[in-house]
Amino acid sequence: PLPVAFDALGGISVVAPSGTFRSVSGIPSPGQLTYEPMGGSIGWWFGLGADLPVFNELRGGIRFNLSHASLTYQAGETVPIATEEGGIYLASLAHELTGSFTLLEIQPYLRFEPLSWLSLRLGVPVSFAVSTDYLQTVRFSDPEGLPFVDGSIEQTTGEGDIPNTAAVFGLSLGAEGKFPLTSEENVFLVPHVGFTTM
Repeated sequence: PLPVAFDALGGISVVAPSGTFRSVSGIPSPGQLTYEPMGGSIGWWFGLGADLPVFNELRGGIRFNLSHASLTYQAGETVPIATEEGGIYLASLAHELTGSFTLLEIQPYLRFEPLSWLSLRLGVPVSFAVSTDYLQTVRFSDPEGLPFVDGSIEQTTGEGDIPNTAAVFGLSLGAEGKFPLTSEENVFLVPHVGFTTM
C-alpha cells in the first residue's frame, strides 16, 4: 500500500574471469605480458533498493550493492637460461596474478510493471572499489619445477593494493517475477534474470 517500495537482497555469486589484458601499470612485470583468464571464485553480494511511482506502471529508484570476488589470470614469458653443459635453453615462466575486489555499486534505475507479478528493470550501475588486493607470483612451467637461484619453486613478484583503480560505468537489464508463498502474501519467491555490461 505504500508508494515507496523497499527491498533488501543478498546472495552468493559464481564469478568467472573473461577477456585478456596487458600488464597493469603499477604492478611489477617484465615488459608487456598478455594475461589470460584462469579461474574465478564463489563471491557474495548484498543490496538495498527503493523506488517510487513515476508514471502509471513506471517506477524510478536507486540501488546500493556491495559485492566481493576474486579472479585469477596467467601470462607466459620465454627466457634464455644457461644449462650445466654451458649451452642456452629457452625456458618458459608462468606469471600468475590473483586479484580480490570488494565493490560498492550505485545504480539508478527505472522499473516497469506490466503485470502485478512481473517487473522489468533498466539501470545504469556505477561501481567503485572499496578494497582491493593482489598477489603476483612466477614459476618455471618449462622445465616444470625448476628452482630459482635461492632454491624456491615459486617467487612472489608483487603484492598489495591494486593500483590505478577507477569508477566503472555500465548498463543493466533485468526481469523478475513475484509469486506469493503464503496466503498472507508477506513471503515471496522472486526469480530473477539479468544482464550487465561494464
